[in-house]
Amino acid sequence: MDPFHTYTALSHQELGDRLFQGELIIFSIADELAPFLNRTKQLINKHFGIPDPQKAHLALDEPTYAARASETMTAFERDPEIKSLFFSALETCGVNREENFYDRLVLRIVPCVTSYDKGRQASVKHHRDTWGSNIDSQINWWLPIFPLRKARSIALYPDYWNKKVANTTSDWSFSRYLAEKKATPSGEKIAYPSSPQALESIDEQACFTPELQPGEILTFASAHLHGSKFNLTDKFRFSVEIRTVNIHDVKHGKGAPNVDNAGNVPMYQWFKQIKDDKKLVL
Repeated sequence: MDPFHTYTALSHQELGDRLFQGELIIFSIADELAPFLNRTKQLINKHFGIPDPQKAHLALDEPTYAARASETMTAFERDPEIKSLFFSALETCGVNREENFYDRLVLRIVPCVTSYDKGRQASVKHHRDTWGSNIDSQINWWLPIFPLRKARSIALYPDYWNKKVANTTSDWSFSRYLAEKKATPSGEKIAYPSSPQALESIDEQACFTPELQPGEILTFASAHLHGSKFNLTDKFRFSVEIRTVNIHDVKHGKGAPNVDNAGNVPMYQWFKQIKDDKKLVL
């Protein structure tokens, strides 16, 4: 059974009601996303400097790829036009700029060659994003830049929505991660995980992978177990992700159920208001 439901827009009330019950939602807004996608592809092509960045392994050696990928990701995060275009598109889905706060708009690159899968471009293992933020009302947004196949999409595990997973939330430290990141040379894999990790094997038969196309955004509660689909295709995956928190959800205790998170310090300081980048302060 397909666990995804597609919309063009929802009120925040309805969006929260659906997501915090475990529903996976796809917004289909090709026209609204077109300016953002075009600008992002221009930036990728500029910094990679090759005809097809999706096949970077055929044109660039590992160190050159790592350097250009890092340069591309940094340029993406610092581009004010990209951020403005994305939030304009997100607003059409029903996301209010005053009520919603975001962490970072991130360009992620997942290689299709194991030796390239490291550093900032490394694939991500099974986790719930709430394990790191400890904010049950947090929402994830995820979209591809180029057409996808299931074999290189994001992997979600809806069967684990209410199922406990042994994990490292009781002793994972964000401050230690920052220290390890600072001490790790660019292009090398950080020894300490960027978020708490699962400590048990996950049933891959429970994996769902959406075959999203450019112009579609996947939305899900951050409490959903997910990770990077191991890329078995002949192309790298370029995708964008961001997490948001609605201030009314936070103040009224609205959010997804916490089934296995031992962390107890909400990381509200990660989030800024979409409208003017003011910090989320409660």
